[in-house]
Amino acid sequence: MSKQSAVFFRGDNRDGLPVVGTITLGGNKGTGPCVGIAIFDAFIFDKIRETCDSTKQARHVYMEHNKTPDGLKAACGGCIFGKPEVAKKHGLGGCYAQLNFTTVMEAVGIIMNAKDNGEGFHVEVLQGMLTAASVMGFSDLRSSIVGDTGILTKEVGTTIMDTAKSMGFSILGYTHQWHRSPWLQDTHQASTQSVNGNAYGMAHKAQSQGWGVFHVASVDVDTVDPSLDLCFKQDMKMRGFEANCQGCEEKCDGSGFQKVVFDHSNSARLKRSKALPMYQAA
Repeated sequence: MSKQSAVFFRGDNRDGLPVVGTITLGGNKGTGPCVGIAIFDAFIFDKIRETCDSTKQARHVYMEHNKTPDGLKAACGGCIFGKPEVAKKHGLGGCYAQLNFTTVMEAVGIIMNAKDNGEGFHVEVLQGMLTAASVMGFSDLRSSIVGDTGILTKEVGTTIMDTAKSMGFSILGYTHQWHRSPWLQDTHQASTQSVNGNAYGMAHKAQSQGWGVFHVASVDVDTVDPSLDLCFKQDMKMRGFEANCQGCEEKCDGSGFQKVVFDHSNSARLKRSKALPMYQAA
């Protein structure tokens, strides 16, 4: 059964590239029940809707597009996880949301089923979907299922967040565009990651600019950063319990919490992680 979805924005991102913004009622195993926004390259959004008859076909088309040099530029703005060959050099996996054949089922499902409301920024659609989500008992807005809210213009991005907050929603937010989008600091975590020879440097840079971070570390990182606490979900998973964001008392909502997660992907190699056991023991 498809999740209720609608297009609330169709226009240019902050770099002048055409994108489509959607809002979806649902959530997943990791987040728990929530409403989520997604940002898509308008080209691939329209191509899938016009040419694909099945989700399997759509997944192939979506993956092929995302693997091109500019595939994720419009929706995400570019990050290390969008280029698996680069991520691999730093001991990290590729983007689990955009470059995994199983996981992109959610993205293509949204594309194929969302009600398209045409060009422009339809705040009334955003409000209507949030009202429906509230009636269903949802209280969190995920930003984003795929794509990055930080790639939108300041006007559009802040209006989304202000609308959600004014309607009583808290934000589960992450942005790789933190260095360009300071207006998301009170609702989003800065998404940072380790690189070879510098396990926590990017997290420290974001922290120095006032951000709470969600830092992805390679399993090869063998030191503990005292400023970072282990992600609640990963801690529970390693202790043998299933958990989602709803059970976390320090959510990724821009409140300034500092979190680390190891090998954040569908194929996480947690048994190989060197610092993870030390974080658990802390």
